[in-house]
Amino acid sequence: MTQNNLGDALSSLGKLENGTVRLEESVIAYQGALMEHTWAEVPIYRARTEGNLGNALLMLGELENDTTRIAEASHLYRNALRVYDDAGATFYAKMVAPNLKTALEELQRRRK
Repeated sequence: MTQNNLGDALSSLGKLENGTVRLEESVIAYQGALMEHTWAEVPIYRARTEGNLGNALLMLGELENDTTRIAEASHLYRNALRVYDDAGATFYAKMVAPNLKTALEELQRRRK
């Protein structure tokens, strides 16, 4: 949880600052959290962290015009949505679904 919270703090700072350093650091923190949050043991926490990682990657992808990062974000959002849907966690699903839509629209726009 600490790694996820660190990722949240760094991601928030990254939104406020110019450049991508804090966002890159948030990606590393979220990836560290994913090493602990396994699908078998804590699927909801894992889904939440994947959604947060998706947010950081989407922001980086937009800033860097990197469709690979945006595509990875959309993959992470899909994973999170699947878990939330399976668990009946509609509150969380409603938070992630718009992010997936944004990522897919951004991919489509950049590929034109």
